[in-house]
Amino acid sequence: LVGVGRWSSSGFTVEQYLLRDYHEERAMLLGLQDSLAGTQALVTFNGKAFDIPLLQSRFVLTRQRWPLAGVVHLDLLHPARRIWKLRLGNCCLANLESHILGIEREDDIPGHLIPQVYFRYVRTRNPQGIGNILSHNRQDIETLARLALRMGEIFSGQAVEELAPVDLFSAGRYAHALGERELATRWNEGALLRGLPKDHEVEAKKAKAARLKEQKKYSEAVELWQDLSLRSEAFLEDVEEELAIYYEHRKGDLEEALSLSERALAQLQNRATLKKWEHRRARVAMKLARRKPAVAGLLFHGQS
Repeated sequence: LVGVGRWSSSGFTVEQYLLRDYHEERAMLLGLQDSLAGTQALVTFNGKAFDIPLLQSRFVLTRQRWPLAGVVHLDLLHPARRIWKLRLGNCCLANLESHILGIEREDDIPGHLIPQVYFRYVRTRNPQGIGNILSHNRQDIETLARLALRMGEIFSGQAVEELAPVDLFSAGRYAHALGERELATRWNEGALLRGLPKDHEVEAKKAKAARLKEQKKYSEAVELWQDLSLRSEAFLEDVEEELAIYYEHRKGDLEEALSLSERALAQLQNRATLKKWEHRRARVAMKLARRKPAVAGLLFHGQS
């Protein structure tokens, strides 16, 4: 079964191609070829990994022209995971349908039963359950269309207010990965203002500080790093490293840079970075010794 949904001047329509027996595959593919001719953009859910490779292989094996060559393909599974996985965990289409779009299916056939019902139909010609399969497929396509619209609303700024703070934080990280820096900053800030769970708040503040550093707003970034360092129960090595870099290279406060290095070495859990911090401490101590020769002996005695 292959379902194709599309928007037209009359609204959204769904075409379904059901293979009643194996010898009809060529006819079905020819029908699909005509239906998909002129397509410029394709939207799927996990289509890049499953649907499209499977369909394309069937076109090749039956020596038919693949109608979607060069077509822009948007697989919504990947952005859906980037935005909602942190909160929902499972980002299957049914879960997104229920929790994001607010749609509850009634009398729906479970997906794992579909192959069993279909092969029974091919074997016995008993059509019982085939209508349920067609309905399930049609609903999947309609849900995919609604999800595509919701994604468009989010990235055009129309549905941002509807996002939960954690989803907005995730969307900000996704926007950053896409190179949309201003959008990422705005969404990250919005997530912080709305209130995030502690662990996500830490990550959001780190992202904000990193953006401030990129903008060369070092004093504002340092305020955030210091706040994270003071308030966090766990040792945040990356934050301590940013502070150490700032005080050594930007502020020129070698005493504070040395103190940060000593504190990091005392709390390090990741032994793989031990040598890096030891090297930093030695370098800062050497700089400080050159600046204040009178304390050089004390510094190197303390490191022995």
